[in-house]
Amino acid sequence: MLHTLEQGGANLLKAIIQSYVDKKIEVHVACFELPVSSFKDVIRTSPDSVVHYHDFFTDHLGWLEKKSDKEVKDSLESIEENKSDNFVLVIDSIASLIINFGSGSVYKRLHRFLMPESKVQHVVTLLHKDMIEDFEFDDISHLASTVLRVEPPTERSHGRPLCFVTHKTNKGKVLREVYYFNSHGQFVANLDYNYALYIEIKKNKVEHYSVDACNKLWSEPFKESAPSKPVKPVDVMADVTTFRLTLEDKEKEARSQLVLPYLRNEAASENSGGGVIHYVPDEGDDWDEEDPDNDLNI
Repeated sequence: MLHTLEQGGANLLKAIIQSYVDKKIEVHVACFELPVSSFKDVIRTSPDSVVHYHDFFTDHLGWLEKKSDKEVKDSLESIEENKSDNFVLVIDSIASLIINFGSGSVYKRLHRFLMPESKVQHVVTLLHKDMIEDFEFDDISHLASTVLRVEPPTERSHGRPLCFVTHKTNKGKVLREVYYFNSHGQFVANLDYNYALYIEIKKNKVEHYSVDACNKLWSEPFKESAPSKPVKPVDVMADVTTFRLTLEDKEKEARSQLVLPYLRNEAASENSGGGVIHYVPDEGDDWDEEDPDNDLNI
């Protein structure tokens, strides 16, 4: 999920975590940019929910525990150890890893999670566009099958933030759709009615839900307004006259094919080779061989 300073995506990430928790899927949340409490106080769990929080926010560089660079880099891979079932790995900010360890190192570790022998079922991460270069974003997005890009509200979105979804199917088809979601203030459990939009790809179909202030996921699909149909022009003279002033389509076509006598026919003029007049005199013609001007006195 790609977000910026103008429009954050933390509330949308928490809604995605909540959806996995409600489905009784094991979730591991790696906190690099936000404290564990920002997720733990919001995510609603039940006795049979399996959610593990890993605190990399307090000492993500290993300065307090005096860890080596290799130990810090392998901290994410250690989450996968001693796990028998598939689980979902959520990283709240992958930009922090890219800044500290480079995009190449982060790319390799994410690629390991996507291998068939990996125990990680899905990797969901938040990427801050303002903190990395464009080529670094291209490298990470190349691994992702679904990219969510949130942007600030526009006039056409009725003041709601926009979410651009790009999903790559297994057959190579690319699906692109645009939605808007509601986010009034911070996504916390208080008396204010705060809810976000959760987007999930299922069998090449986009499903979206709203989340209320208690972080409860409601199955309320977003419906776009139907496009307005073009309105046919109304003939204002139809009621005041007894004859039609307009032509139908067939009548217009017949009019266009009609050639009037005072119009030049281009086809006929191109085929004609010029006109020749032949005159044959008959016996009744008064033909005088003499010059009628011979008797004049000039």
